[in-house]
Amino acid sequence: FATKNLPANISKGKDIVRRSVVGSDTDSCLFTVREWVKWRHGTVTFERENQAIWHTLVFIVSQVVSHNLTLLVGNQGVKEKYVDLLSMKNEFAFSVFGLTNIAKHYYASQIIKEGNVFKNAHLEIKGVQFKDSNSPPALIKLNENMLVDLMDQIAATGKCKVLPLLKQMADEERKVQSSIERA
Repeated sequence: FATKNLPANISKGKDIVRRSVVGSDTDSCLFTVREWVKWRHGTVTFERENQAIWHTLVFIVSQVVSHNLTLLVGNQGVKEKYVDLLSMKNEFAFSVFGLTNIAKHYYASQIIKEGNVFKNAHLEIKGVQFKDSNSPPALIKLNENMLVDLMDQIAATGKCKVLPLLKQMADEERKVQSSIERA
């Protein structure tokens, strides 16, 4: 998995489209290994064997990325004693990760944080519009419950039932519209 040769297109770093990283920031890198798990196990579930495959692949990919970072700084003339200073670690694991159409806004089902494995998944919500919403607290709570239900369905079956979710959202919109019309 490791080579001392940098990819030929490393000079086009700003133009690279990453296919294995669904989101990243200064704190974490989130790897998509779903297809590898599916290829090895035949299905994507969150059973113990699939978790083992998933975590092993994330470890290997993390090591490859660290190796490439070391090569990159070494090729930029950094002294050998400092080449290992730039590295990464996998801080989080999400069984389900949902991107929104708004940059830096996502929701996820967090099962590992900083090496701590949770018995039950924690809801992770990121984004200013999620956090600082002017919506009524009851609607915010309803949204969070819908996200948790959605992620639980996906974690359990690999799929979700969309129509009940859309109906619930439409019912809530009709309630809001009705309350506005009454006012």
